[in-house]
Amino acid sequence: MSDTARRAAKSLVTGKQVVSFSGLPQKVRKDFRAGLNNATPEVAKALRKVYRDVDYTIGKKKGSLHSKGIFSKNTIVLGSNASPGTVAHELFHELDADGTISSRLTLAITQDHIALNVASNGDILAYLQSMYPAAFKIKKSGGTVLNEPYRGIADILNGMSGGKKKYGFGHEEEYWKKPGSLESEAWAQFGRVYFNNGPDVKKMFEDIFPNLSSHAMMALKGLI
Repeated sequence: MSDTARRAAKSLVTGKQVVSFSGLPQKVRKDFRAGLNNATPEVAKALRKVYRDVDYTIGKKKGSLHSKGIFSKNTIVLGSNASPGTVAHELFHELDADGTISSRLTLAITQDHIALNVASNGDILAYLQSMYPAAFKIKKSGGTVLNEPYRGIADILNGMSGGKKKYGFGHEEEYWKKPGSLESEAWAQFGRVYFNNGPDVKKMFEDIFPNLSSHAMMALKGLI
């Protein structure tokens, strides 16, 4: 089946317009390509291999996801507010076919979580606030959360707590109960961080997730 026929079939079954990258809105394409030029070389090289071949659809809601449904497999649903970093995040889920990459990150994530708990005496939020004050903000409703550029870190920390500790970005507790969800999100958030390539965010990521960052980078280099 040709790419065009496959996308037409998916559109018919799902009731959503499924397109190639070239069928996405111009701003989405332009911003993502600009991001590729700023991304770390390894991330840019890996994403350039796949982003044109993936199927996309634009959702009506804000959230984005990598669909694994029977009739929508390997389709990225981009939310109405999807940033270039979110596109990269979902493409890293695409690279992680059936968890073949992320499943190898369990030990690294566990080691980093244990080390964080030891260093913080069990209060990771307070510890990180003291170490990286510029990364945090106080919400109008009260409470301290990580700023938007650090959302990838926030999601991983949320997952490490099983969804119980909030850092501003994350998932519901039910989501984290699914086997492999933490590893999958850690891999995709690694992709977001190194795509956005913000020096302060990347430094914090490597400081608090040294095992994850090194093992994920080794896995990434194996793809390119």
